[in-house]
Amino acid sequence: MTQINRCPANSGHTVRSCRSTARRRLVSVIAVLLAPVLVFSSACATGNGPNESEQQADGNFPEVKSLGLNVDGTDRTICRYWYGIGDSPTDEEINAEHGVVVLNAWENERLRQLKANDPDVVVLVYKDLSSTRSYSGAHDEGTDAQKLATGIGFANAEENPEWFARDTSGQRIEWDPFPGHWQLTVWDETYQRAWTDAVVEEVTADGWDGVLADNALTTLSYYTDAVFEGTSSQAESDQRLRTGISEMIDMAGEALNDNGKLLVPNISDSRKFDGLWQSHSFFGGGMDEYFARPSDDGSLITFDGHQWEEMVSAAMAGDSWLLLITNEAGDREQQSGFAAAALLAGPKTCWMATGDPSYRSLPSSPWFDVDLGQAAETPGRSVDGVWSRMFTGGWVALNPTGRTAPVEVPEGLRDRVDDTFLDPGESLVVIR
Repeated sequence: MTQINRCPANSGHTVRSCRSTARRRLVSVIAVLLAPVLVFSSACATGNGPNESEQQADGNFPEVKSLGLNVDGTDRTICRYWYGIGDSPTDEEINAEHGVVVLNAWENERLRQLKANDPDVVVLVYKDLSSTRSYSGAHDEGTDAQKLATGIGFANAEENPEWFARDTSGQRIEWDPFPGHWQLTVWDETYQRAWTDAVVEEVTADGWDGVLADNALTTLSYYTDAVFEGTSSQAESDQRLRTGISEMIDMAGEALNDNGKLLVPNISDSRKFDGLWQSHSFFGGGMDEYFARPSDDGSLITFDGHQWEEMVSAAMAGDSWLLLITNEAGDREQQSGFAAAALLAGPKTCWMATGDPSYRSLPSSPWFDVDLGQAAETPGRSVDGVWSRMFTGGWVALNPTGRTAPVEVPEGLRDRVDDTFLDPGESLVVIR
């Protein structure tokens, strides 16, 4: 069995000391990446591109087909991600091109079909870290289904009642938006071990490449107003929750890695906690389900806090997956999501855009077929906060701030850009 080593061989580091070393390394990388002015090489900016009248940067987003794309259909700047948990996949969906796929635990036959089509595709199984589920299909007549979206079934949890989280009145906590989802005591070591043992056994037996661990929660407030028994405030409850989730990720990540498997948590709240993306993605990668989502002022939430810099560092290192979803996306959001993903382009950066947050169908976007070629430089940020990056086949710029900002267009491309200002959340994509 292949071992996944996150520290250098014979380094003598424990997981936590290795992560501290990685954190120090991250700081030095960020210092380079955040140079206030990005200087573009004019040698990288030559070649044919979109007609001047077709390239817009003022909110009139062109159809992708108008950009004169060079598409070879196979070698892509950003790999295709499919978060296929909303419905059973069709044959057409399974036979489409994929880089990384997430499926439900009962889709074993579809896993085998994906691997038969492309042995290199990475297929993860969906598992919920935080809940057990009692709705029909997961739990019927006192018996859990054979394959579950959770690590622990409801009947199993009933045999260990201390695993059910309770509110200050002693009642079990059911998630308000999702009936039949029950919060578990993620801080309880016996629950952490039971979840880890069950998931590792299933993943290795069924041949999944690893786990997409959903609900790596940083706050309970998304699902309930309840406060945990033994705590006196929402803040205290949330701290208990975060500590437990971190411990679970450490325990499960080490066990999965020891068996040659990945752990990729859904850590979309990383922007709120410095170091969270770097820490929680340590055992295989991380997923951002709300990648490049605009806030009320138009700025993009992914760039808040230190999450973006941590993601840039991970992308440049190329040893952990970045699974990115631009959700509930119209044309503008899809273009900006693609531009942001291109800024993070690397050997393990995968992206999808969808207007359907239920994930019931294979995502489709014209930006999936855009080929920018190979990255010619690391992403850089201007003094006005605009991020940009040159590729052998094009160039992208993105304004993630909440204010209109000038964009420095590389020499050789300036005659093909009508407007050199980007409004909040806007992007510019030029294809040679």
